Amino acid sequence: DRHCRVTFREGIDLVRLGLDGTGVGDVLPEESGAIGALRKTVLRALAGEEVVEAIASDRVALEMRFAPIRDAHGEITGATGVAIDLSERRGLEAKLAYRATHDALTELPNRELFLDRLEQAILASERTRDPLAVVILDVEDFADVNATLGPRGADFALRELATRLVVRTEI
Repeated sequence: DRHCRVTFREGIDLVRLGLDGTGVGDVLPEESGAIGALRKTVLRALAGEEVVEAIASDRVALEMRFAPIRDAHGEITGATGVAIDLSERRGLEAKLAYRATHDALTELPNRELFLDRLEQAILASERTRDPLAVVILDVEDFADVNATLGPRGADFALRELATRLVVRTEI
């Protein structure tokens, strides 16, 4: 309603938002973080504005959509809205972005990421006139490892090689 009093609520992620104890009839608290941003969004809708806004806190990422509710005379009597939890979606997007640039078996950067970083390093080297060296490592006759150990054994050998390379090359 016009006083930020909750008249209806539904949702399973209210605990993460911090509204788990807020019931119908309660006024949205004046707090910081996600709840404060939610209250500000509701107040904007109560002032007549249609609001679409994304907010993020350390616990939750939300997309909020609120609009004023008007009576037959055009007077604002409240606001209606929805807060969509984007936290899980953002986590999945981050995983997909990682998978697009890293090998699934070894977790090492893939060719696409290597070429991108190489291009950046070349540009930086040209700009600063610092020397640049690239080392290429080829695992010879790996088909023999695959034939001898089988696919699982070969996968284990690749993961072990990747782990050792990372440990040995950390600066």
